[in-house]
Amino acid sequence: MASKYAFTPALREVRFHLCSSGAGSDATRNFLKRAYPIMKRSNPQTPIMIREATGIEPKVWARYEDGQRLTQAHRINRQRD
Repeated sequence: MASKYAFTPALREVRFHLCSSGAGSDATRNFLKRAYPIMKRSNPQTPIMIREATGIEPKVWARYEDGQRLTQAHRINRQRD
């Protein structure tokens, strides 16, 4: 059975950057508490790094075998239209 957190074989590294205590990183911290064990178990050879610092905006970085790096800032819109 395939895991929903199984990475592509071309993925070489994943890094999560987040604030260790800021409210803006709450969703990322909660996601990692829930999903990190599953991601690591599904992808034991892929480094999954978590970097915490004070006052930064949460981001996830992905590095692929061809050297390409992609990033995505996590933004949560709490306003409803």
